[in-house]
Amino acid sequence: MAFHLAVTGCIGYVSYLLEIHPWSGDGTLRTWDRGGNELAQFVGHASSMVGTLLLDGETILSWSSDNMLRTWDRGGNELWG
Repeated sequence: MAFHLAVTGCIGYVSYLLEIHPWSGDGTLRTWDRGGNELAQFVGHASSMVGTLLLDGETILSWSSDNMLRTWDRGGNELWG
């Protein structure tokens, strides 16, 4: 299992399985199941992540110090950004 070198924050929620969304200073966000298996990697921000928000159970909003808001599906596909 690969982890971020420096996790700066995370969100999590429980649905049919627990998913953890840690973000890091490298501009990426990753999704893990409760067994420690990586489900998705979200790549698109040009600088350090500042935060994330789960919008509707399916869509993740992320923002970073690159002054961009991005939305993603749970599979790591960018919807808007």
